[in-house]
Amino acid sequence: MQHLSAGLQASGRARYVADEPLPPGTLHGALVLSTRAAARVASIDSSKAAAAASGSSAASSSSSVFFFGAADVPGENRWGPFLGDHLFLAVGDRSEAVGLPLGIVVAGSETLARRAALLVEVAYHSDDDDDESGGGNISSAPPLSRASRKKPILTIEDAIAAGSFFEGMDREIEHGEGDIDELFEGYGREEKEAAAAAPAPRGGGGGKVAVVEGSIRIGGQEHFYLEPHSALVLPGEPGTSSELDVLSSTQSPSGTQLDVARAAGLPLHAVVCRATRLGGGFGGKETRAGGVAAAAGIAALLSKRPVRLVLERHVDAAISGGVSSFFLGGSFFLLFVVSRPLDLAPRSRGRQRRTKNSKLFFSLFVETIKQRHPFYVEWKVAAEVVRGKEGEGDEGGEGEGEGKGATTTATQKKENNQSSARILAADLRLFSNAGCSPDLSGPVMERALMHCTNAYGVSSKRLRARGRVARTSSTSNTAFRGFGAPQGMLAFEAAVEQAAAALGVAPEVLRGGSLVRKRFVFSR
Repeated sequence: MQHLSAGLQASGRARYVADEPLPPGTLHGALVLSTRAAARVASIDSSKAAAAASGSSAASSSSSVFFFGAADVPGENRWGPFLGDHLFLAVGDRSEAVGLPLGIVVAGSETLARRAALLVEVAYHSDDDDDESGGGNISSAPPLSRASRKKPILTIEDAIAAGSFFEGMDREIEHGEGDIDELFEGYGREEKEAAAAAPAPRGGGGGKVAVVEGSIRIGGQEHFYLEPHSALVLPGEPGTSSELDVLSSTQSPSGTQLDVARAAGLPLHAVVCRATRLGGGFGGKETRAGGVAAAAGIAALLSKRPVRLVLERHVDAAISGGVSSFFLGGSFFLLFVVSRPLDLAPRSRGRQRRTKNSKLFFSLFVETIKQRHPFYVEWKVAAEVVRGKEGEGDEGGEGEGEGKGATTTATQKKENNQSSARILAADLRLFSNAGCSPDLSGPVMERALMHCTNAYGVSSKRLRARGRVARTSSTSNTAFRGFGAPQGMLAFEAAVEQAAAALGVAPEVLRGGSLVRKRFVFSR
């Protein structure tokens, strides 16, 4: 079946925000982003950006440059779910991560706006008041000295060690009866006794019991949608009441409308938000489009001229938990370099250094490129081998009628004489990396917990799953297709693999014996 817009997209006739005809007098925007993490904004100087217009070869009417920051926001300088994000960081605000917006520069051309944004000078100071300054360019500002800079929290393990979590987002689900810790102690004793003596059938058909503990680290992924975050905002007609017409590459027009209205200090009916199509949003434009549209909306409202803001790919990645296009391209070259043996060192030493460098690179790569929430999951799982009727799973197939049904029954009887396996109990601890703001991290964790046992009927026995949302020094992670469920299921599948190996059975045997069956009760 052909997609409704397939012809338009395949022929290049599909129109996105950047393809819309621009009204006369349209200004183009460029964001000014923070270049420091775990530092406070000491000052913002846009004078050099304003002076950039004098060097422009464009006509004077189109070469004006304006900078709008936190002090210019007429409404509320917060946006996003739970109002967790600053629209623009103000002087004195803490820059929790690199890539947080400090303001927007608008000019008569896109080239001039982007060049002027790099000229905005921002000074930072650390917690012990050692000042450092740097330009608006993401890559050119000098770093704070190690002695004066508070160490950013980059990984989930760092957050666990520092106790850095968002309050009110801890979640826990429990099913089954009895104390799960005492249950695992009993299974542990049984496992030791079975190892010390010849295995004996338990309960008329039971066999080996295994208790395993493990963990898994799941990295994030960048959405890399076809169309970067974009917005075109038109102010109302001169002389009329303030209103804004917003065209946004958003998955949530109503949410974007709310963010723009809140920042502009306008009622909802004064803001109209439209979205023609998405360049493959996958959740990346569910909430994060609101900040881009609100920034353009503020500029349009104050300048009384249309404003178009189309983020460059590296800027889009920087503000959304990703990296610049330079890093994306150069990373593979760096991987090639650090993975090669060093000619100046002995071969064994070079191999060790290569391994160390590769591990460091992959750690930085995984922690930097993300919008899907990275997860760290720990588990304790008890499983057993079962034989005879106990491993039959009598709530499975129906086995009705003659002929084919009789054959199925005979097959089942044959399988009953073979070993099966099942999960007895599971205790999981899930940690997610939210970044520096909550966004949708709470609901993502809830979905991960609800799906963490995949298709296995663990909760009819004993299940405990606890989740915590880590606060780190990276830009905010957000919705991604699957919304936490893939992370939860992947972790449990790793636990199943480990438990099967401990039991000495194939993973599919343990999976098949633990599947949810008819008349299964999910909660008690």
